[in-house]
Amino acid sequence: MTDLAGDPVFQLNCILWMLQPLPPELQRAREGTGPVAVLHDAGYRLHALGKPLTATPNVERFLAAEMGLKGRPAPDAIASAPSEERWLVVECKKSSFGAQSSTAKQAINLLARADDLSIVAGTAPGGARVGGAVLYATRQSETKKLQKTLDNLSKQLDNKGRKIAPISTLAINVTAGIGVSAQIVGGSLSGPAASAFAQSTLVLPAAGIDEELPRTLYLIPYDPGAVQGQDPSEQSHCLKILLARGRAEAASSIGNKSDTGTTILNADELLSKSTHGLSDYWADHNDRQRAAGLILNFVKEALRDMGKHARTRRNVPNVNEGRAPHRLEITIGSAEQRQACADAVIGYPLPGEPRPEDSFLTELPFADLPGDDTSPGR
Repeated sequence: MTDLAGDPVFQLNCILWMLQPLPPELQRAREGTGPVAVLHDAGYRLHALGKPLTATPNVERFLAAEMGLKGRPAPDAIASAPSEERWLVVECKKSSFGAQSSTAKQAINLLARADDLSIVAGTAPGGARVGGAVLYATRQSETKKLQKTLDNLSKQLDNKGRKIAPISTLAINVTAGIGVSAQIVGGSLSGPAASAFAQSTLVLPAAGIDEELPRTLYLIPYDPGAVQGQDPSEQSHCLKILLARGRAEAASSIGNKSDTGTTILNADELLSKSTHGLSDYWADHNDRQRAAGLILNFVKEALRDMGKHARTRRNVPNVNEGRAPHRLEITIGSAEQRQACADAVIGYPLPGEPRPEDSFLTELPFADLPGDDTSPGR
């Protein structure tokens, strides 16, 4: 069985849901029927995903000269905070790590930089200082071990006279039939976030079926930077979610245009729609382009595959791929061809699904889409 609580993409999506402004009809987890935007309710707002932490020149010199550290770490998420409170820097980890590991060096780099996030926040020179705090999210069984490691790393910086960011560990626990809960374990974090997680808080209740693992809707289903930390089954599951959403958006864009002319599918726009707009917060351009490229390549394959089948061969469109921005330019000559293209995209099988030999599925029931409640191996 997949260890959801230790999966970095699942962890990130839990954090994202906690930061979302939810309408009243969705925010019902306290009654046991929907998610709770715990961090949003406490005044935090998503600022960036994977944004490198640029420090002041003094900190940069210290890290290079005293600690032998170069390069800017890019935490999974950064959230702005209520006035005069510390911003949150969030890292998602499957497990703890050794004090001498490369991950420990990254953590030291993060701790030293996160105390002052003024540059990251875009504060003008001479403006108010923006402090930061670090929150490491991991599965509950790893929290005490991870917090001990983080405390030891903090002492290393403290012994060198450096002021560091407050740091705590967020335990994520997934219980079948109950849901996803979170609680801060140890550390020095204070403020609204610490108060919100002082006790175990149910952030996503289960659907009511005892054997079901509670799966949040993946706002960002696929993260190229996190796939190495995922089990193969989770990688496959998350990629299918992304491509299923992407093909639906692409088919809709094709089908809703006028009968003839050129339809342009922009890779970044398809990715944004497939991630509920949250890919727009992705600071890592390469990761964003890789995820967007997966969607666009899938659509391109679907359109090219039309030429292999007798029923669709006559409706194969002219497709050109462009860069800057990455896009497909699809030239369509008739309403019949447009409908055939939309049907070909929505019916194109996802990775691992069987491919029809000489026909395309022209209608895929919504219930059969690999949605966010589909568990690997089911």
